[in-house]
Parts: sequence; structure tokens; C-alpha cells
Amino acid sequence: MKNSLNNMQKLKAVAAKLTATAFLTALFTIAPLQTAFAQAAPSLGTAQTFAVLGGSTVTNTGPTIVVGDLGVSPGTAITGFPPGTVTGGTIHAADAVALQAQADTTAAYIDLAGRACDTTFGVPTDLAGMTLVPGVYCFSSSAALTGSLTLDGGGNADAVWIFKVDSTLITGSNSSVLLINGGQQCNDFWQVGSSATLGTGTKFVGNILALTSISLLTNTTISGRALARNGAVTMDTNTVSFAACVAPPVTPIPPTIGKAFSPATITAGGISTLTLTLNNANDTIASLNSPLVDNLPTGAVVAPTPNASNTCGGTVMADAGSSSVTLTGGAIPANGSCTVSVDVTAANAGNFINSIGAGDLKTDKGNNTAPAVATLTVTTPAPSPTPTPTPSPTPTPTPSPTPTPSPTPSPTPTPTPIPTPSPTPTPTPKPSPSPTPTPAPVVAPTLTKAFSPTTINMGATSLLTLTLHNSGSTVDRLTAPLVDQFPLDVIISGNASNTCGGVVTAVKGSSKITLTGGSIPAKGSCTVTVVVTTTDCDGPHVNTVPVGALQTNNGHNPVAAVATLTIVNPPGAITPRVFKTFVPTAIKPNGISTLIIYLINHATVAAPLTAPLVDNLPAGVVVFGNGSTTCGGTLTAIKGSSNITLTGGSIPANSQCHIQADVTASALGQFLNTIGAGTLHTTTGINAVGTVSTLTVSNSAGIPPKIAKAFNPTIINSGGTSNLTITLSNPNSTVATLTAPFTDTFPSGIIVAGGASTTCGGTLTAVAGSSHITLTGGAIPANGSCKITLTIAATPTCKGVRTNTLVYGILQTNKGANTVQASANITVN
Repeated sequence: MKNSLNNMQKLKAVAAKLTATAFLTALFTIAPLQTAFAQAAPSLGTAQTFAVLGGSTVTNTGPTIVVGDLGVSPGTAITGFPPGTVTGGTIHAADAVALQAQADTTAAYIDLAGRACDTTFGVPTDLAGMTLVPGVYCFSSSAALTGSLTLDGGGNADAVWIFKVDSTLITGSNSSVLLINGGQQCNDFWQVGSSATLGTGTKFVGNILALTSISLLTNTTISGRALARNGAVTMDTNTVSFAACVAPPVTPIPPTIGKAFSPATITAGGISTLTLTLNNANDTIASLNSPLVDNLPTGAVVAPTPNASNTCGGTVMADAGSSSVTLTGGAIPANGSCTVSVDVTAANAGNFINSIGAGDLKTDKGNNTAPAVATLTVTTPAPSPTPTPTPSPTPTPTPSPTPTPSPTPSPTPTPTPIPTPSPTPTPTPKPSPSPTPTPAPVVAPTLTKAFSPTTINMGATSLLTLTLHNSGSTVDRLTAPLVDQFPLDVIISGNASNTCGGVVTAVKGSSKITLTGGSIPAKGSCTVTVVVTTTDCDGPHVNTVPVGALQTNNGHNPVAAVATLTIVNPPGAITPRVFKTFVPTAIKPNGISTLIIYLINHATVAAPLTAPLVDNLPAGVVVFGNGSTTCGGTLTAIKGSSNITLTGGSIPANSQCHIQADVTASALGQFLNTIGAGTLHTTTGINAVGTVSTLTVSNSAGIPPKIAKAFNPTIINSGGTSNLTITLSNPNSTVATLTAPFTDTFPSGIIVAGGASTTCGGTLTAVAGSSHITLTGGAIPANGSCKITLTIAATPTCKGVRTNTLVYGILQTNKGANTVQASANITVN
């Protein structure tokens, strides 16, 4: 510390003694600042993952935070951790990893030292107040910084600054390095021929590669790296986070679309399968932001049995007899494709040309630039040949003989005729009656479900499989949609598959999957699968499909299907997380929804943001206003703009904060809003898991419903009971129909005792001894309300206050979802 102050004093003394000639010489030398040449960043090799690397020792005092790897080599001593912490990396003390990182640091140091200078400072120079363009800046002596240095990237994300300092680098208290116009922390390099000392409170940006030592005084922060080749790295209550380059924005490649009929030729009234193939050549998914409509040519219609299928997600509308096929929502996989297929027919002969125009496929990666065309040829069936009848032979007549005349005889008396007896009739045998066949017994279907794996780290994925079973001898056909509503914080992260037929709706980022139509084979089964993930919340997540959810022509499932997905936070994982939602999730065109983004910090220290957090809204959605934040910093949410930005701010320790702003959209459709992994940068790391939320714009959207709940009495003894009443209210002038199962999961120690009933209609599942109830179907009257009532009990070991909460969004209706949560407390003595 004393040497650092002496060096600073010497620097100021030299600067004060500059003669006019020396000043002009320095000024002349600095003149090329605006014409620096482009440079390539050196490779750091394995040192890329290190935030701190010492040669002899690494020492620390105070609660320093190192984001990235920390190591020493060839020395062995690392002290001061704890109280210092390392997150997002590992400590390497004189191991093979640290040895290789030192070798790679030396290689990078030599590379930097050999770069040709664009600008040379011939005397000790203070960089305070300068704005420098990319280039190589050389210092024949020492470099100092007693204020702010600005590095201007000029709009080039690949801009590189290299500072070659022959002697020492010293910064004064509260100095700073600022990057503007696209400059990146990862591309700022300081090759120091001696030692580097960053003064108290310095906010430094860049990668320091020093020949000897690096000293970080109290409360100094580095967004970059401190890499000392031979000496020590000394820290005191600092934050050092390694900087990774953010890939420059990539111009998205518009999607393409193809189509085909199979077979391409049918007879009138025959069936052909129309397949639309959506292609995406980008490295990220292409989300549809407007319905894709294929209007069939006049005379062609969807077949009586559509057999619609879809691998794109979203919802396919293809009604029998209709003249169009519509895909709403969904996404095309990265570097892949997906398909929509449906059976079609035509009653009359002809060539039916089916076209989807350029621009009809609208995604966040652009629109298709070329049309898709396919022709269905319909022929008239050949007439059946009319059989030629075989003529019957004409019989030859036998001539009658000519009678010989006889003499007239004398009359003979006429005898009395003897009657001929009538023949006895032969009785007609009576057929034996055929036995009436015994109808096959009607067997109700069953439903099971499972997660694989059953335990995952937060943000990882699991495959959810729903298996529909039919033990009867006839096919079970679904007569109502089968809906699986996931527990809180479980969402869809991948495409769904289905062996049951029908249409599966599984929107990425949503919290439910729906099978509409389809059938279960006789004495067999079929499956619906989807990949799910979590947004937050450790612990078990119980996923239940209630009794009666699987409706078929042979009955419904008599037993609920239950599976548990357990979420664990990996040891040492304290990187921040982000979660977002729209409230309400559905609005009318030009309606208002509030977008809420939660920033979550599980670390024991606050997590200041080290880079702006930007949420780019999907095309068609814009900011309406009323932006606010509880995170501090500066929130930019300009009315009419398509993004929301938080600059600065901090997430409290072991807590969360949020950003919110009202948004609107004028077009109908489903709008997927995504914040990707690596978007939230803090001193404790970056988010490893992204978040997705969907805003639906529909003419049927209404005023969101409301929920209220209450216990009576509110105080009971262990083993005692109380009556729970849940009231669902609808402020709309038309009925609000439930579109997903409504589930109330009780706090620990509270279970169903019995007496459940509802005035909402639908099916209420409340199994005695279980810890939740579910209402499937039903409706809330216009401008009215309905109730669910039941008796709950406290288990014998339950003590204390229990809070029962229904979170926002839990009540899903055709008028939207509840925007305010409902809670009620019960005290158990």
C-alpha cells in the first residue's frame, strides 16, 4: 500500500514537471488516437474461465466475491476463502488446471507484448478524462488513472483495446473505466510489465495480465480478470467477475414453408393427407407470432375425420367440412422443422391448387419469402360395366293333331262324381330363435402418469408421460379435452409427442398440456409425452390429473393420476434466476396486461447487476407505460417501444425483486416472450435458465375473475376441523367457463376431512386425507359468483399458523386468469 502511494506521488510529480516541449511531444504522439487500427483479441486459452490467477500466492481480506475460477501456480497458497466466496467456478491450488492456465496466460502476455503500437505515450500518463477508440496504446513508462476513462466501441461489438504498459499501472480512488457504443469488457486488455494497483473504490473494466503482482484495494471491482504471472494477487472486499464476450446480434434467417398432398391424386370423395412443413435454419427456435392460415382451394375441404396432427406445438384448428387449416402459436425447432397435417377431400373432379403466400408464415425470425404450392388432382371414378343379359331360348310350339270326326253318340247318363280328397298340408317348420348376443361389458378407461427422471436440478428437464389405458374390447374415443394442469413453477420446455391421435396443445413456457380428440385402442394404451422444466421453487411438485378428467364414450377415469417431480438446488448453486409472467395472461385487442419480471437471488449477499437486463418483447407487443421496479437502478420502459431495460440495481440477499410494465397488442394471437439463459448478469453470476411467458390476445378475453377464501373457525386444535370456503367471482356480463382444472393445495398438516360441494358445476375432487382439492370444468355465473366448500382437518402433529394461498393465474377461464392471489390463515393449537 505504501509503495502504491509512493508511485502515485511520483507520477503526479513527473506530470507537474512536464515542460512545454514535453507536453507538445506527448500531444503529437497522442494525435493518432482517432485512427487506430483494428486488432484481434488474444486467446486466453484455459485462462478464459479464471477471474483471479496468481503466480506465488492469492490472499484475501473481507467478503470478496469471485465469479469464475480462482487459482494459483506455481505457488500453492490461497488464503481468505472464506470469508471470500467463489461462485460460478472452482478453486485450483497448484493443480494441473492452474498450471495450464498460467501457461496460457504467459502465451497471451507474450502475444500482447508483441503487438505493434498505434499510439505511444512517451511519459508517465494519466488517462483520466480521455475517450479512446479501439487500438493498441503503448506506455514507455507507467500509466495512471485518477478519474474516468471512456472506451468508445463505435458500434462494433468486436472492437479491441490493448494497453501495453512497460512499468506500473496505478488507479486513484473511485476511478473508473467505462465502455460505450457496443464495446465489450472481454475485449479490453492491459499488459503490465511490472505490477498493477487499483485504488479504493475503483470500478475497473478489462483483463489485467501483469508480469508480477496485482493489488486490489478496498471495495474495488473488476469486470474482467486479474491474472498475475509471477507474483501475488491481493484482495480486500472486492468483486471480480470474469467477462465473457456476448455474441454479436445475428441477422435471423426467415423461415420457409413447404406443402404436399399424399396421395397427390384421388378419386372424387377420396382422402388425401395435406402436410405443411415449417423449416427454420436459425440456431434458436422460431416462434410463430401470428396464426398461420392455409385456405384450401374452392371445392376442397377438411375430411369428415380430420386426423389432424402437429409437431409444432400451438393449436391446430381443422374442423370437418371447413375450408381452412389454422395453426396458432407454436414454434419451429432450431436448425430443424415441424409439420402440420390433416386429411382433406373433394367431391368433384379437377385440379385443386393450394397456395400459402409469401409472408403468411410470421415468426420472430421473420416471414417466409417464397410461397408454398401443391396440387391435388381429383378424378371421376370409372363407371361400373353394365352386364349384358343372356337371352332365353324361344320354345318351338308342338302342332296340335287334326281331330277325326266321330258320329254323334247317344247320350250317356252323367255319373255322380266322387270327390277327390284334399291333400293334407305339410306343416311349415318354425325356425329356432337365434340367441341374443350378450353385449361386451363397458369398461372405463384409466390414466397414469410419471416423470423421468423424478428428481432434477433447478432449471433441468424431465420427461412427463401420460399413459391412457383401455382394458375393454372396443376403442375408447375421447369426448372432451384431457387437460393436465401443472403445479406452480413447472412449465413446458420442449415439443410434445402423442400416440393417441387427436391434437396435442403444448405451448412452450405454458403450465398445461391438452389432448383434444383421439382414441385409446381396444385392450391397449397410448401415451402423451412432453419435456418440462422449472422456473423456481425447490422441493416436491405434485402433479395431479383428477378423477373424471379423461372423458370417453366408455366412461371416465375413476382414479386420479398423480406423479411427483422433486426439484433440488445443486450444491453451491447461487447464480441468479429470472421468472416472468403476464397478468392477465389473456386480453382483448388493444387491452392492457402487466408484464412482471422477477429477479431471484439465493446467495447470502446482495447481487448487484453488472450489465443492463433487456427484455425484447415479441413482435406485435409494445410497452403501454407504468414501468416500475423494486430492484433499484434505472428502468427504461418507453410507451410504444418494444423492449424494457433495467440498468444497474441489485437483488437483495436470499430474496427477490421485480420489474413491471403495462404492455398491449392489437393483433390476435399468442405472443411468446422469452428471456434467455445468460441474460441476467450479476456479481454472483448469470442466470443459467431462461424464462418464457405467453400473452394471448383474443376477442373472447374478458375481465379476469377473482378468488376469495376463508376458514371458519380460524382457530382449531390439532386433529380438529374447520370449514373452508372458496369463492370464485366473475365481473363479466357473460359466463366465465373454467378452461383448466382449478386446484387448491393445502399447507403442510392440513388435509381434506369431507363434506365437499360446489355451486360452480363441473367435477369436484376432494379425497378424504389428501392435501388438495380440484375442480374440473364448471363455470362462474355472469356478474355473479359460485362457491366451493369443504371440511378440512389438522393432523394430530400439526401446530402453528398455516397459510393457504391461491396464487395469481391459478384460476384459468375463458375470460382470463385471476390477477390477485387469495390467502387465508388458520391457527392450530
